[in-house]
Amino acid sequence: MALEMVVVVSVLVGIILGLRFKVMILVPAITLATLLAVTVGVALATTIRRLYGERFDVDKMANLLRKQSVLDAIREDRPADWSSDEATFAGRRANYLLYN
Repeated sequence: MALEMVVVVSVLVGIILGLRFKVMILVPAITLATLLAVTVGVALATTIRRLYGERFDVDKMANLLRKQSVLDAIREDRPADWSSDEATFAGRRANYLLYN
């Protein structure tokens, strides 16, 4: 509803000012195969921490992440690295995949 309201107001303003708009709806091309849930979650947590500071308690996420270096990276607003964990997991996971 809010998007439709913005479009209507934009079109009305465009008509009044003599402007021409081309309405575009952007849909991200994200599938379950390309979605990196942990990366998105850490990015969200880092952004929320940046916006709300100490009011966002990073330590409450310790049970979800179970990796102190990632919690520290969120707390210090720096990139987290868990590539070695991903490589280990990919090796263990490969034994159970039915298809490549």
